[in-house]
Amino acid sequence: MTIQECYDLMGGDYGEVAGRFVTEARVEKFAKMFLRDTSFEMLKQTMGQKDYKEAFRAAHTLKGVCQNLALKSLDGPVVELTDILRGYETLDVSGEKGQRIEELMDVIETQYRVIVSAIEQL
Repeated sequence: MTIQECYDLMGGDYGEVAGRFVTEARVEKFAKMFLRDTSFEMLKQTMGQKDYKEAFRAAHTLKGVCQNLALKSLDGPVVELTDILRGYETLDVSGEKGQRIEELMDVIETQYRVIVSAIEQL
């Protein structure tokens, strides 16, 4: 699989990331580095612990990784989750926000797995 095909499979923007990293080899190198990033695991762990301050930090880190790598399919839901968690000090998860957080976490996990699977095929 080429890196361009990988980006198509991941729902990423190859044109954007190629403009940033210039060569296919560099795009592939940085895409493979995604597999070593721990922010997704930290997000899942801290959300499970209801530690919304640390969950915000993990989501914010993951957001930056997604934006740098132009992982559009993951970036949107991570940005939305980050925005919700930004108010972690007063966050009430008993109502609609809590339901939306659960929905976003499901989407994020699904997209994360798609991206990891695609990168592992390189």
